[in-house]
Amino acid sequence: MKKKETLIIAVIAIVSVLAIVLMKTTHKASSTVSSDPVSSEVSSAEDNEETEDTTETVEEGSESETEETADPSETKEPTDPASVTVDIYHGNELVKSFNPSIDNVYHITGDYGGLDVEVVDGKWHVTNEECPNHICNGMGWMGPDDIIPISCLPNDVYVIVR
Repeated sequence: MKKKETLIIAVIAIVSVLAIVLMKTTHKASSTVSSDPVSSEVSSAEDNEETEDTTETVEEGSESETEETADPSETKEPTDPASVTVDIYHGNELVKSFNPSIDNVYHITGDYGGLDVEVVDGKWHVTNEECPNHICNGMGWMGPDDIIPISCLPNDVYVIVR
């Protein structure tokens, strides 16, 4: 790979990580906090202990074997697209929010030109982008469980799961 291409990929990775951190801190600051966070943490910890300590005894002949059930934190079920909101930012400004369970195409105008965010079956990707390298299109289809945002640096557009 050439130096220029390597530098572009490194910048995209850094900007993506910064965008995620920015979104997480902005989301935490704007979200409402329960009036008694300690009691909610204690009750959720008790719920987790109850599910982790569940065992099932199976006897075969004279031997008995104990088999533990799977820890719910180890297996993550796919996120339902209807319960997720996806945000499109141009710079630091929120341009559009959408529900990924609704198929649609959203046109966004960026610094370099326009691009479309196509949503189909709970997944989305960038298409018809006006930029020199088309890296955002190459990022492919994203879904509710993906943590890396789609980034179009020339247009200064980011598609992020909230």
